[in-house]
Amino acid sequence: MINTITVVGRMARDPEKRTTPNGLTITELTIATNEKYTDSSGKLVNDVQFHHVTTFNKLAENCATYLKKGQLVGVTGRLTYRTWEDARFVNDAKEAVRRIQAKILARDVKFGPKAQPKSDAPDSQTEELDELASVLSPDDGPETNGFPF
Repeated sequence: MINTITVVGRMARDPEKRTTPNGLTITELTIATNEKYTDSSGKLVNDVQFHHVTTFNKLAENCATYLKKGQLVGVTGRLTYRTWEDARFVNDAKEAVRRIQAKILARDVKFGPKAQPKSDAPDSQTEELDELASVLSPDDGPETNGFPF
């Protein structure tokens, strides 16, 4: 079985680095991606998704040192899910609410260019994303609809 995900987007905030009591370095990243489309009423919609990423050891050190909010970044890793229950009160009665969070455990992070002030050249971001995507997805053979099998 294969569990691999690649996300290319912008850093939604600066990385958050911490060290565990036994010396493991962990850096948390939040990457924003967006998709623009026109809905059925003709309105332009900008659908933004936020992806939570965890990095470890030397990769975590490098991410904490070199990544900044707004910077283009590409992450490849393994998708994991965490579930837990929160208590909430409805009409003075406590009930459990099940929560689920998706997280990417990063194996590789590609650092793109730092965020630039907005310009009148809308194609520059597309070119940057295409360039970073080509580094993350080298041509390994015939086209198979994006799947390696």
